[in-house]
Amino acid sequence: MNKYILIILITISLLSIIKNADTCTTYTTEATCNKGTNCEWKATGKCKGDSGTTCSSVTVQATCPNTQYTGTINCVYTAESSTGACAAVTGATTSPTCNGNTRSTCEAINECEWTPQTPASCGPNNACTSKASSKATCEETTYSGSANCVWEVGTCATKATNNTNKGDDDGDDDSSFGLKLSGLIYFILALF
Repeated sequence: MNKYILIILITISLLSIIKNADTCTTYTTEATCNKGTNCEWKATGKCKGDSGTTCSSVTVQATCPNTQYTGTINCVYTAESSTGACAAVTGATTSPTCNGNTRSTCEAINECEWTPQTPASCGPNNACTSKASSKATCEETTYSGSANCVWEVGTCATKATNNTNKGDDDGDDDSSFGLKLSGLIYFILALF
């Protein structure tokens, strides 16, 4: 009986570790991240964009998005808006009640079609506009021109248990989590 109680306790610990690892990545600001149990904010603070040094030389966040670089630039995809209208298709043979409030619910109704308030787009250059059929198609298309740099924001991650390498910016979040997980699994298997 004690063996089963031990297995239940280990399982609860395992679920706690998994839940905590998943929770940290959902925090998007430093304030919420630091409130999370066993979470820490990884402030990257980098200005990115070009393959040269125009963006990377900028160290002030406010200056970064106002700095432009020139060269080969990838197009940027913007997904269609979630809002739109559901209406009968042109030449509908019936009188459908098109009351779907999302694309999927609208298109599930026979002879109804969805029109997003803002369609998907690919920009900002003319070379991009015809590539809005999918995110992948858009973002693999390039053009020559200029664009603004982008500030890389921080991320929230599970704290590393081994903090001996304080200077290591990447930390060992993934490896420490993996060790905890595999250790508990091996321990449970050893009980049988």
